[in-house]
Amino acid sequence: MASRSARISWSFIPGARGENSSQHAVGTIIEGVKQAAKRVPLGNLRILIENTAGMGTAVGSSLEEIADLIAGVSSLNAGACLDTAHLFAAGYDVSSEKGLEQTIEHIEDTIGLANVPVFHVNDSKIPLGGRVGPSRTHRRRKNWRRRVRQNPEASASRRVAAVRRTRPCVPAGDAD
Repeated sequence: MASRSARISWSFIPGARGENSSQHAVGTIIEGVKQAAKRVPLGNLRILIENTAGMGTAVGSSLEEIADLIAGVSSLNAGACLDTAHLFAAGYDVSSEKGLEQTIEHIEDTIGLANVPVFHVNDSKIPLGGRVGPSRTHRRRKNWRRRVRQNPEASASRRVAAVRRTRPCVPAGDAD
């Protein structure tokens, strides 16, 4: 297994589409990432596309859009960094075990769990599907961690999501 220092990831939120269609915006973002990558020696760097809450014209609130972005830059070994507060705000119910299992199945069917090395695990301050931006979606993380610790025998899908949020990102396999 490679050392933690050998794995470097850079995550970014795709941006907004403005007056353009989502399909046009996805194409523009793909081309922008490809152009930027031409100027940077990637080495051990893995580019991760973070999902959004879906506020306004934000791109990346659907798992399908994230999958399209990853596919478009597949030659760059790109992946996804999924934020649970953003998933919840975008309408993916990760607040219950059943909802989380369904969301993980959807992730596998669209992006593929192998393409998601990092989860940002956060509680959400807003209701399911509230589509509010990042500064308003996150609640203090200790509540989520406390619930996960109280139920160590939870299903595998819950353990997948039980990765603490840190800066810099910690790959899912390297969590406590």
